[in-house]
Amino acid sequence: NGQFEPRRHLFNDLERVTAERYPQVLEMKEALKARGAKGVLMTGSGPTVFGVFDNRKEAARARAALVHQSAWRVFLAHMVA
Repeated sequence: NGQFEPRRHLFNDLERVTAERYPQVLEMKEALKARGAKGVLMTGSGPTVFGVFDNRKEAARARAALVHQSAWRVFLAHMVA
């Protein structure tokens, strides 16, 4: 239908292999989903994972929760239309 659907369109062949060796990839994906991400994906061969949110407020809330509960480095970026 021409619309971007994060859960359907975000895919990385290398993610399964990398996650077997580094389970933190799946931990971060689950943490982002639990905080409202509409889609999550590991970039390239890792180790970066990103989440797609409906709006900046939801993304900021997720970042605030994750930055204080983990040793991961967490960033917030937004698209400018």
